[in-house]
Amino acid sequence: MKCDIKYKLHLNENQFGFVYQTEENQDWSDIYFSDYVECKVENTALIDKISKKFCVGGDNIYLTNGIDESLMAIAIGVYRLKGKIAITECTYSGFETAINYMADVLGESVEDKICRISFNNLETNIDNVLEQIKGRDVSVIYTCNPHNPIGSVWFGDIKKFLDYTYANNILVICDEAYAEYAENDDEVTNFKSLIDYAHEYTNIGVTRTFSKAYGLAGLRCGYFISYNNFLLSKMAQYHNVVPYSVNCVAYELGLKIIDNNVYLKQMIKQTKESRNYLIRELSKLGIKVYPSITNFILIESKGFTDELINYLKEKNVMVKNANDFGVANHIRITVGRIEQMEKIVAVIKDFLNKNFIIGNG
Repeated sequence: MKCDIKYKLHLNENQFGFVYQTEENQDWSDIYFSDYVECKVENTALIDKISKKFCVGGDNIYLTNGIDESLMAIAIGVYRLKGKIAITECTYSGFETAINYMADVLGESVEDKICRISFNNLETNIDNVLEQIKGRDVSVIYTCNPHNPIGSVWFGDIKKFLDYTYANNILVICDEAYAEYAENDDEVTNFKSLIDYAHEYTNIGVTRTFSKAYGLAGLRCGYFISYNNFLLSKMAQYHNVVPYSVNCVAYELGLKIIDNNVYLKQMIKQTKESRNYLIRELSKLGIKVYPSITNFILIESKGFTDELINYLKEKNVMVKNANDFGVANHIRITVGRIEQMEKIVAVIKDFLNKNFIIGNG
């Protein structure tokens, strides 16, 4: 029998809700729905808060319609640069999709433009990435940290990586959609945002969003930070064509929540509790689970990926086939409320029992 509730555990949306959604009699009288929100106006309130939060200049920040708009604008800007665009394998596909679009529009082969960088054994080792781009004709490298869909943060010598890319005029585009999970977890000590290096290494561009930890996925608000004049100029050109892409409700809620560390801490504590439960219970079933500090986990599903995904779907549980990222025989699961995790564990256990897979590792 199908349950009435659909468990959306495939898009990494924040399953704990947004704290301001629970307020009664929310006063919207101070929001001017008839006014545009400009993505780049000196000293706007949200840009000013982002500026103070990360100690970066307001001129180095652009508000965007989520991270995907940043990636589209960057792709348009960098596509014609000489050299290859390096993309780490099994990485969120937004940037590559934008590059594919540019190649299609221009009638070119995208394989002539992209070179792929391997994460050996799905380990986010930045030293390994550096060795693979050394001596190659690379003008741009794109990856994410924490990594989607692996769930871990970079390890290795970040300074050495940045020294090389800076000296060789390689733009580093880093998607930090899940950074808040690392920054607000007292036990995570090995995460370092590239925003902290942006003053020194002006080849860096960082994308952030309010969609994940902040829980505003449906409102589409993000931002781009860089000290690179070329990237900033391309972002400006893009927003001359597509102005006012951030809506006023997203803007106002971004203002309300960006400084709410109490909310972030509580939400991340709940996420960690649910994540630990999910990892523990799936491990008991003999399933390999990759370490994660985010609101999702990656599991190895071996030869029963499609069957398990379909079985979960029949039970109204949606998960992500990691083959969409180029990671065959793996599934990504959003970490949500504990009752959601209990549901998915029960369904997976039932599937394994019915297919005589349980206990086989």
